[in-house]
Amino acid sequence: FKEQFGNRQHRVQLYKVWNVLSELKNDINATIKILNETPIKVQVIVGQHDHIIPVKHAYQFKQKVPKTQLTILKKGHRILNKSILPYLNTTL
Repeated sequence: FKEQFGNRQHRVQLYKVWNVLSELKNDINATIKILNETPIKVQVIVGQHDHIIPVKHAYQFKQKVPKTQLTILKKGHRILNKSILPYLNTTL
């Protein structure tokens, strides 16, 4: 943790992001209903070793929105980095 947020600039940025995200309210049931009623493609990419958003939640979501394409990477919570770009370029 210290390596990622060891300097003040990173800690301030994280604090600001968390404050903004704390204001977001999502009605998951309404979201699921809309996704199931529209032809929108749904892709969920999660990390197999993510302890913040456990992969079991992605499986539960896929059960509720069957058209979901679920991709599980052998990573933790921080899945978006340069190593995933080739995959995203061919998938999205």
